[in-house]
Amino acid sequence: DFGFKEGSRNMQMNNFGRGGLQGDPIVAASGFVTDSPVLSSFSNALFATLPDGVCCPFTAFGLFTVADGFRNADSAFDSDVIVHEHGHGVSTRLVRKLNTIQSGAMGEGWSDWFALDYADDPVIAEYVTGNSSTGIRTVRYDDTSPHQLGDFGNLLGPFTFEDLFESLPLPATVGTIFIPEVHIDGEIWASVLADLRTALLGSGVSPLTVSTLMIKALKSTPANPSMIQARNALLTAGTQMGLDKCAIWTVFAARGFGNNAANNEIPDTAAGDSLSVFQAFDRPSSCGGSFSTGISIHSADFDGASVGDTMADDWSGTGLWHVSTRRRVGTNGGSFYFGSEGSGTYNTGARVLGTLTSPILDLSGADRPVLEMSLFVKTEESFFPFDILWVRVSTDGGVTFATQRGIFFWDTNDGFRRVRIDLAPLALESNARIQLYFDTVDETFNNFEGVYVDKIDIRNYTEQ
Repeated sequence: DFGFKEGSRNMQMNNFGRGGLQGDPIVAASGFVTDSPVLSSFSNALFATLPDGVCCPFTAFGLFTVADGFRNADSAFDSDVIVHEHGHGVSTRLVRKLNTIQSGAMGEGWSDWFALDYADDPVIAEYVTGNSSTGIRTVRYDDTSPHQLGDFGNLLGPFTFEDLFESLPLPATVGTIFIPEVHIDGEIWASVLADLRTALLGSGVSPLTVSTLMIKALKSTPANPSMIQARNALLTAGTQMGLDKCAIWTVFAARGFGNNAANNEIPDTAAGDSLSVFQAFDRPSSCGGSFSTGISIHSADFDGASVGDTMADDWSGTGLWHVSTRRRVGTNGGSFYFGSEGSGTYNTGARVLGTLTSPILDLSGADRPVLEMSLFVKTEESFFPFDILWVRVSTDGGVTFATQRGIFFWDTNDGFRRVRIDLAPLALESNARIQLYFDTVDETFNNFEGVYVDKIDIRNYTEQ
């Protein structure tokens, strides 16, 4: 009824000459605990989507241990789980590929939205979990969900490096980190979709139209999309259906998916993803919005320093961080480099780490501080989370630092990439510091050029 039909690569034994490929009905199984190798060790359900015309898409529903500990619940009796899993079939067939962290997270978010839309209920899978508050997720999909685009990759955790690499002798000074994960990052996407549904229904749009909008947008969403690309597909589909485009923009902007929201990375061919995002809360000018980067609060270009200096423009480096002219933005001056001048890599034969720390910053007049910087990155990408640049922030003048964001790309394609990092924890702080922390975690696969940082600028943004 919403547009997922034979010509749109649906799953059907006989397509009755209406287009698409047939012979691909869904095979379903339920109640597995020990009989299924996939579902034997944890409460779960799944949907395995095959290409159009290939038999057979498969879905399985396992038994869940309910929170009260006194019973098991068959997920084949939970409509949220059933609709969620079949929703994977719909989104995968329509978008074709959802293989990256951002697109995979949206696959989970779309499936949660289908379940919400079917039951008109913001709690997902409360039957199998025994949790009537948030169900299987960490939030309800209503206005109590705090998730914003800028939370992407910063929701699962905090972990210590010791948690992730128990066999490695890591010092406690590494601190805690967050990592991307499709289910919890999918909550961001489901939250904004739930907001959109609520807003449209509240404005008098029919439930059938809202559901049709989602399918129409999925049909025009590119393979392995970013959340920004999926946002654009919804805006385009809504406009084509005669819906209020500015009302849709207002919903997206409220959760950080505004007009100037962006991915920091250029996805590389190996990772194929953008794992660092910049959130913005503005609407386009055609909807009465505005966006300004405001005035600069602090800037550093390191052009007055000499090669090898570990202090420049009041930024100080430890470990392999030092001023270099090997790579820089422009033709004059230098940049801060994590690597060795002699070898042109950060391979020392041992684990190596270091920090690049700002001076104390007075951000008491900045309610939306943003870090802008030019980055050149060429690092290991063999296994997450090795060799990642972490942005950390301090509100006590540098006594303690908390992780704010991981720069997860490994290669900026032999050029500098301008990135923007939200510094929300430093808003209105007068004793703030920023720190770039790079750590190889181990001694292997370190024969890469490293990281260069140039043209740092901290500004106060204004947007509406």
